[in-house]
Amino acid sequence: MSETEIDVVEILDPSAEPHETIIGERTYVQTPLTFFRKVELFSVLADAIDKALSEGALISEFLDEIPDSSVELKEADVFIKAIVKVVKYSPELLSDIFAISLNVSQSLRKEFKHDLENIDDDQAMDILNHFIDQNWDAMMDFFSKQVNPLIVKVSEKMRLRSTSLKPSKGSRQRTPKQ
Repeated sequence: MSETEIDVVEILDPSAEPHETIIGERTYVQTPLTFFRKVELFSVLADAIDKALSEGALISEFLDEIPDSSVELKEADVFIKAIVKVVKYSPELLSDIFAISLNVSQSLRKEFKHDLENIDDDQAMDILNHFIDQNWDAMMDFFSKQVNPLIVKVSEKMRLRSTSLKPSKGSRQRTPKQ
């Protein structure tokens, strides 16, 4: 199979191993995101970014350019920095990512988020590491195929708008008659 072909089986039944974790008195099985969990995750990310932008953040804050020849390292670094910066404006983002990652039903989310307050750093990092292992390609596709083209489009529109607002050199502004 060539790199450009889509592996439908991998999309429908991802090969990453499930991972069990105990939070509070419940055991959660962390698996790769299903289609609907991806949609939910991207909705949560979009809401968090929207909240950050409404509070005065600039989209450029989330996508710092990092001079690095390694594309994957750059993508990982940009992704992690973006999430950290969004969390500053939307602290509930991480608990939402944990809930989606661990496939917690909506009816149990309030209790789950309360239980999250008692996990230690090692357990949190373990959940995040499994989340990245299981969902890296889906996350990168979202940012490279969805967010990045949107940013390019907005940047181009802003550039065109700013050039159309500048008066041309050949025209002088009229002064009002007195």
